[in-house]
Amino acid sequence: MASSDRSEESPDWLDVLGIDALSGAEQSGRPAESLAAAETVVGSASHDPIGSVADSETNKPENDDSGSEEAPDEISSADDDGQDDELVAGKSEAQRAKEEAKEKKEAEEAARFEERKQRRLQADEQDDDSGPLIPKGKFVAVVVGLGLLYLAVNFLDVFVTSRSGFEGEASAAVVLGAAQYNGEPSGALQGRLDRAAELYGDGLVEKIVVTGGGQETDITTEAKTGYDYLRSNAGIPDEDLLLEVQGATTYEQLAAVSRILEQEKTTDVVVVTDPYHARRSMLIAGEVGLEAQAAITDNRSDSTRLFSESVAISVGRLISFRRFDAYFN
Repeated sequence: MASSDRSEESPDWLDVLGIDALSGAEQSGRPAESLAAAETVVGSASHDPIGSVADSETNKPENDDSGSEEAPDEISSADDDGQDDELVAGKSEAQRAKEEAKEKKEAEEAARFEERKQRRLQADEQDDDSGPLIPKGKFVAVVVGLGLLYLAVNFLDVFVTSRSGFEGEASAAVVLGAAQYNGEPSGALQGRLDRAAELYGDGLVEKIVVTGGGQETDITTEAKTGYDYLRSNAGIPDEDLLLEVQGATTYEQLAAVSRILEQEKTTDVVVVTDPYHARRSMLIAGEVGLEAQAAITDNRSDSTRLFSESVAISVGRLISFRRFDAYFN
C-alpha cells in the first residue's frame, strides 16, 4: 500500500523521469526493486532538479564548447581575409587603370609619329615629283653663263679704258715701274716716262712720282732709273720729283705712293701706264685711297694682255686687290 501511495503522490516526476522504468519493473514482477529505483531518481530530481539539468549540460561533449568558442575567431579571420581581398582587388584595378592609360598614351604617340612619318613621305614624294626648280644641268649652265657674262663686262671695261685719253688736271702723275737694264729704261718704262714729262710740260700735273724697286742682281731700281731719265732728258726739276723705291707689284707701288702723297696732303693723281694696264691701276689706286685717273702711253696692247687683265680685275673686284696681290703675285 505504501508503494501505491507514493506513486499517487508523485505522478508528475514519475512521468518525467522514470515512468517507463517503473512500469517496466511492475511488468517484470519485481515491484520492490523498481519502486526503490524510482524513489531514488525522484529524490535526486526533487532535491536539485536545476543542478541535474546543469550537470547534463556540463556533461555534453567538449566538441560543442570548442565549436562555440572558435566561431568568432573564424568570422574575424574571414572578415580580415575579405578586407585583404578587397584591398588587393582595389590595387589591381588601379594598376590596371594605370597600365591602360599608359598603353593608351603610347598608342596615341605611336599614331602621331606614324602620321608625321606619312606626311614626310608624302612631302618627299611631292618633291620628287616636282623636282628642283632648276635642274642641275641648267643650274651649272646658268652659273657658267653668269661667270662668262661677268668676265665679258670686265673685258669691255678694260678695252674701253685702254682707248681713253686723259683729260683734266691732277696734283701728281704717278709713273708705274717697268723693267730697266742697269739704269737704262726698257721701252715700256721709257714710254711711261715720256708721257709723264708731257703732262708736266703741259701744266696738267705739278709733280711726278716715279715708282718701282729692283731685283737682287740689279745695280739700281726702276724708280732711280726713271728719276735719272726725267732729270737728264726732260729737265724736270728735282723738287718736283718724288721716288718710291721698294714696290715690286702695282699694288705695293700704289700703296706706297698713297703714304708718300699723304705727307704732301694730296690724293688727286693720274696714273701713267700702258693701255691694257690702265683700268686695273685705277681700281687699285682707288682701293688704297687715291683719287685716280689714267693716262695711257702709245704702246700697243694685244688681246692676250687685255684678257689677262680682265681676269685679274674680275677676281680682284670679288676678293679685293690686296688679297689678289697676296695670293697671285
